[in-house]
Amino acid sequence: MPHAIVVVGGSLPDARVPARLPAGPFVVAADSGYDHARRLGLTVDLLVGDLDSISAVGLEHARATGVAIEEHDPDKDATDTELALAAAVAAGATHLTLVAGATSDRFDHSLAVVLALGHPRLAGVAVDAWFGTAAVHALHGPVVRTLAARVGEVVTLLAVGGPATGVTTAGLRYPLHDEPLGPTSSRGVSNLVTDDPFTLTLRAGCLLVIRPEALS
Repeated sequence: MPHAIVVVGGSLPDARVPARLPAGPFVVAADSGYDHARRLGLTVDLLVGDLDSISAVGLEHARATGVAIEEHDPDKDATDTELALAAAVAAGATHLTLVAGATSDRFDHSLAVVLALGHPRLAGVAVDAWFGTAAVHALHGPVVRTLAARVGEVVTLLAVGGPATGVTTAGLRYPLHDEPLGPTSSRGVSNLVTDDPFTLTLRAGCLLVIRPEALS
């Protein structure tokens, strides 16, 4: 099971995302992400969370169809998203794609979902995400990653969880050559793709590669 899809709650993901997902993946839903997965036409294999936001209809459907359910106490120390990502890794996924909506009525929840992509347990796993029309790729060093994108597309590089060191880019208008990016630095904001595909090298740390117009 090399590839897993993790669908989270909040606002409904963009309807164009399923066409960009691999066929026949292992699908994990984080609580009300189950309802989103059904709307997107995805068959859920595992439902994870404290089940406080999934609809009654969705939960009944999951139980009636024999979906595996990993229920957690509401007084837990991790978000449903973090638990779902951990469950996907524990199931053997080597490539993760998280699917989320563009907005949420809780800014703290949205931020926690993004930061969860930088968790150390995801080192060694290829991590991608969709947030509405934006694509996010989480690189955990040491790694070299080549990504497809439209020439002229905006790309932002942000370090999370500490400094990202040894950052080298090829195919971007403003190159980096074995340089550091700090977690509070805006230096990597609003770069531009000059070559499709473009390549990033990261020696250590975690770097989020954000393409805000990926579905535009």
